[in-house]
Amino acid sequence: MIKGTAWTKKYEEREYADFYRAGSLKLLDRVNERIEAIPPPWIMIPPPLQTYEERGARMLSKSLWKTKCFQCIWANMANVEIQWDFDKDIKKYRFETFCYGSKSCKYYKMGRPRVVPYKNRDSALDDGYLDELCTEGRDDDE
Repeated sequence: MIKGTAWTKKYEEREYADFYRAGSLKLLDRVNERIEAIPPPWIMIPPPLQTYEERGARMLSKSLWKTKCFQCIWANMANVEIQWDFDKDIKKYRFETFCYGSKSCKYYKMGRPRVVPYKNRDSALDDGYLDELCTEGRDDDE
């Protein structure tokens, strides 16, 4: 357990980190439990952004992103822009998790389908059909 000070986020809908500029940290207590470390599938220097773009993204379960996939170079969280109102060019933002890794990865799970809201229109449900379009040029081991 630690104690310290930090700034909270200013823009809730756009920022992922809960705190900034943490400081004055003091160790209050050590936990004696052993934490089981499960190595992620790929730990290495991340490739250029162009590689991610070429591979294409698949939706990744947020709970997997937070646990098993967090350190993997292919697991990402992005601030996604949604065109909310097409008439006035109004946009909304939300964080979503994606996997650019191998289609045969044993950890991968899509998670719940994501609802994409639109003003004065029916919401669209993305249940993974876009994943196949984005990654159709890759083999299972790529």
